[in-house]
Order: sequence, then C-alpha cells, then structure tokens
Amino acid sequence: MSQLPPVAWKLLLPLSWLFGLFVGIRNWFYDAGFMTRHKLPGIVISVGNIAVGGTGKSPLVIDFARRILAAGGTPAVVSRGYRSGLAAKEFQVLMDGRVIAGVSRSGVVADEARMQSLALPGVPVIVGAKRFDAVRDFLAAGPAKSVTHWILDDGFQHRAIERDQDIVVVDARGVHGDLLPAGLFREPLTALRRAHAVVLTKASQEFHIAAARTLIRSVAPQCAVYVASFESEAPRQVAGPPVGPSPRWALVSGIARPADFQSALGRRGVLAVETFIYPDHQTFNAGDVLSRTSEFDAVITTEKDWARDEAKFISLNLPVFVLPLTVSWRNEPALQFISKVHS
Repeated sequence: MSQLPPVAWKLLLPLSWLFGLFVGIRNWFYDAGFMTRHKLPGIVISVGNIAVGGTGKSPLVIDFARRILAAGGTPAVVSRGYRSGLAAKEFQVLMDGRVIAGVSRSGVVADEARMQSLALPGVPVIVGAKRFDAVRDFLAAGPAKSVTHWILDDGFQHRAIERDQDIVVVDARGVHGDLLPAGLFREPLTALRRAHAVVLTKASQEFHIAAARTLIRSVAPQCAVYVASFESEAPRQVAGPPVGPSPRWALVSGIARPADFQSALGRRGVLAVETFIYPDHQTFNAGDVLSRTSEFDAVITTEKDWARDEAKFISLNLPVFVLPLTVSWRNEPALQFISKVHS
C-alpha cells in the first residue's frame, strides 16, 4: 500500500525496484562474508524495523535498557543519530541528556537519542553515523564501568556490527508494502528471515494482530512473534508557570505519526483546541505557537519533541506538558528474548 497519489506511485515504482535490487545485493554481500562485520565486547541487541518511522522503537529501546539494568547489567545505547547535525566522522556520547564526550556545539542534537538519555539516567547513549567507530572512540575514552549489553537503535539494516539478538518492530496495521521511494518500506517482508524476534505494535484491533502474525510466520517461520502496546501516563508538566484545572490545550509535534499521538491524548481526555504539526524530526516554529496564545492555556507535546526543542519550549514561557509512554506486553513470554541475553 502506498500513501502517494496513483500517478506519483506509478512513476516512483521503478525506483523502488532498483532500490530493492540494491538492498538485495548489499545483503547478499554481508551474508556471503564479503563485507566486514565488527564484534563489540559484550552482548549486542539490535532493535530495528523494515519500514520508515513510527513503529515505537525508542520506547522499546528504553524498556529493554531498564530491564537489563534491573537484571544487574550495564547497557549502552548506540544510535546513528538521524538528522542530528553530526558530520560523517563525528560522534557524541550523551548521559542524562547532556553531551559528555565527542562533538558539542549548538544545533547538534539527535532527538531520539536525547530522549532515551533523559529516560535512562546514567546510561551512555552513543551517537554517530559510523556506529562501530563511535563505539570504539567511546571505549578509548575509558568508561568508568564496563558495558555488558549494547542496544543498537534502528540497527536492523546496520549490518556492519554483529548482533546476538535481532529484534524487528512492526506496525501490525501495515506489515508490508512497496519499498522506498514509492512506499514506506526499507526492505521486503522476507528480510525478517534474518531476525530472531518480531514485536508487533500499534494494533488496535485483534484481527490486525492475527493477520500480521500469520503473514510473518508464513515468510519467517523461525521468527518469534510478540505483541506490545504503548500506554500513556498522565500528562507531566516540564516547563512554564502553573496551569489551572481543565486547560485549553495546544498540541505541538514533529513525529512520524502524529495521529497516534492525538489518539493517545484522546484516551487521556486531552482534546487540543489548536494543533501545530511539523514533519518528523523537524523543530517547531515558536512564532507559530506564540501567534495563537489567546486560543489556549497550555502546550502538550511528545517526549521526543521535548528532547529536541527543550530550550525553545521553555522560551515560550507557557505551561508545557509531555505525555510519557510506557511499554505494555501482551503476554509474559514476550520477555523471553530479553531474559536470554541476561543469562
């Protein structure tokens, strides 16, 4: 399925075929051992996807890291830092939301990495386009405590690092479709044959889960299939003056699937009277928001948007809230692939 108009889809479909050919050749070179794969000192868990954005990787990365910590391990998150502003050979190490090593300059920030860093106190989040080089530089700096588990955020296509567990997050509402650029998929569904586990997310209907599970097992029968959902907590104020009861809300967001965020707000009884929606990873325009302040009393946003634009939200001098998300597993066996890497 494509979100493009039919004419544009037809024009782009040949490019999708070429993209698929490139992906197939690249994977064959890795499978055949012609491209180098590096080994990190410890257990490596990759959390990735086969589609572009919006499946819920970041909350799962945070959940896995917390479980590793609870089991006595020492995790580190490794991210490429999409649209971070880092040059190809640059890297950052974040801890508690601050840059503690590598490049530190204004405007250089990976929003998802900073969100993970804020949610995981004391856990290093390493950011760099060349992830193995970034980890090598991090290790050369001599961290105080040895890392036992490396979590590769968005790592399924990053095959240059070997992994012990390949976990792929899939939106159960759309398991397969056309490859980029005609569609939203980075790889065909058959790529799941190299995964150890699939986590189905975003399913609001039972038939979505059943259909997705059947389809995945038809192409990758060795792959375990689990189900997780994201539960919103009560809105939490992070900036600005106090706000009275029953405020008028303005939604500000730049994420892949804002409709999911709006649905989560609705389940919490938060109905926005103004919405400011921007493309994924894009910083918001403060002027847009300030021009409409007579229409609302408080701003609500996602943890990812807050991590990217904290200073800009504070500059609004308005009550600002985030909607925290937690992971809820459908059944207990869903955690077996985490317990295995703890042993």
